[in-house]
Amino acid sequence: MKDILKYMLGTILGLFGLALFGFILLLGISAIAGSGSKIEIEPNSVLYLSFEKGIVDRANKPGLVDIDFDGSKKNKPISVSTALDVLDYAKTDNNIKGIYMDLNTFEGSWANIEEVRNALIDFKSSGKFIMAYSNIYSNKNYYMASVANNIYMVPNGGLVWNGLSRTIMFFKGSLEKLGIEPQIFKVGKYKSAVEPYILDKMSDANREQNNSFMNSFYDHMLEKVSNERDLDISALKDIADEFKIRDDKGSVKHKLVDELLYKDEVLQKIREALGIDEGDEISSICFSDYEKYYRSKKELEFNLDKIAVVYAAGNIVDGKGSKDEIGGASLSKVIRKVREDENTKAMVLRVNSPGGSALASEIIWREVALTKKKMPVIVSMGNVAASGGYYISCLADTIVAQPNTITGSIGVFGIVPNLKGLYEDKLGLSFDMVKTSKYGDFGSLYRAFDSNESNIIQESVNRIYDVFLGRVSDGRGQSKEDIHKVAEGRVWTGLQAKENGLVDVIGGLEDAINIAKEKAKLEEYSISNYPKSEKKPWELILEALNESASETFIEKELGDYSLLFKEVKAISKSRGIQARLPYTIRIE
Repeated sequence: MKDILKYMLGTILGLFGLALFGFILLLGISAIAGSGSKIEIEPNSVLYLSFEKGIVDRANKPGLVDIDFDGSKKNKPISVSTALDVLDYAKTDNNIKGIYMDLNTFEGSWANIEEVRNALIDFKSSGKFIMAYSNIYSNKNYYMASVANNIYMVPNGGLVWNGLSRTIMFFKGSLEKLGIEPQIFKVGKYKSAVEPYILDKMSDANREQNNSFMNSFYDHMLEKVSNERDLDISALKDIADEFKIRDDKGSVKHKLVDELLYKDEVLQKIREALGIDEGDEISSICFSDYEKYYRSKKELEFNLDKIAVVYAAGNIVDGKGSKDEIGGASLSKVIRKVREDENTKAMVLRVNSPGGSALASEIIWREVALTKKKMPVIVSMGNVAASGGYYISCLADTIVAQPNTITGSIGVFGIVPNLKGLYEDKLGLSFDMVKTSKYGDFGSLYRAFDSNESNIIQESVNRIYDVFLGRVSDGRGQSKEDIHKVAEGRVWTGLQAKENGLVDVIGGLEDAINIAKEKAKLEEYSISNYPKSEKKPWELILEALNESASETFIEKELGDYSLLFKEVKAISKSRGIQARLPYTIRIE
């Protein structure tokens, strides 16, 4: 009887699993099939723009995976390149009369916001309107909103205009309590990667560089908001310094918001802009549907000559790496593929990385060097291209960065924890060993390094830093001595990096592509994006469902602390000498 029950239960569970798998596949097939349905736009329409899932360097292929893990409709991130293409098309589309930006939920890095913001300014130059609306405005979503002809906020809503800040977490006290001794090796006065492990506050040098790039950020933001809102920079500074906006009415009084309106009143403003009567239905289309419409209308041009756009996003790691990492082996393979394609005439390397493994960075650098011998190589820097991210960029013919890109940090470090105190004093563990030579246990985590061992590691760090300086020197056409003056691990904004010769052009991805076109002397060309997925559609669907579930759980349970979780996870995977930022530079 028990065997029969077990058999029946196993059969039921098997059928349930099969049904669930089939359901998932049906959802994926429906999403793909739905992506091909014809979309038409009515005349006198409004483009609805929301940044709920953020602005990213590169998003999923349109229509491939549009479902969340629970089977609901998924709002996809907006990629920079897609936003630029779609907004440029909408600018001349006679059916689109304006844009309504819903900024209630907003995600995006400063550099990506800058690119999309510039595209919106260009859209507005056509004479079409942009309206922005939110319950609450923070620095980021207000910076985006500031391009609008009209900025509205709900009555009793809030606008925070108090300047920028960033906070660094220090682990020294926790490590001491745990009995962990971080053994530090670094080069560079400003290479602050190791400070959270050995200090309880910023060093003077680190505070200096933080103040420098933060003020560069702030000055740029003030200038751009001033231009679009027709307000004096001094007035904007004064509003922040004196915390003058303390309620919803203050935001209107100081001219950062035009009117306090409820949603129905905002909709009436849109009707007035469209020239339709009160109560009439507003014809609108969301960004994702308009993207599909744009692609269906876009002329299918076939050009043998190509510009390859290679995306390098995430921490730089040895080996293949994961989807959200830059694997030294995997990215090298992609660049080789680009180089060996006879139809590819130029490469744009889009870098968004805080760095990572110095060895993996060197391997990628080599492939960039070989590619540069065959075709123009242009780098487009995203939100961050620092340390190892700059290492893989420095050899490009032209480096393009946004004003608020975080770059530089030319320096290296190594951290080897001595866990003896943790194991012996806290956990009561002890170790004994035998070895065949003096350095047989070199690198052991169970004891401290002696002076000779410390010298060996420091020599290695010094040597790698010298190689790093040499790579930048060759790429930028400057002496090692001159590069060292702006190196030593110091972080710069894109604007500062242009002033000190680490960046050539202030601009975005589209600017980088145009430079590649000119250097390759191309009239007609097509864009080919890399890396290309080698997985089958059903594999992508299952992967997306799994990732969506895990990401949703982490973000839901940890909230803002999910960023800390990701940082600690990245640090725990670090091996060897590192050329990387130690933490995410998050400016609020």
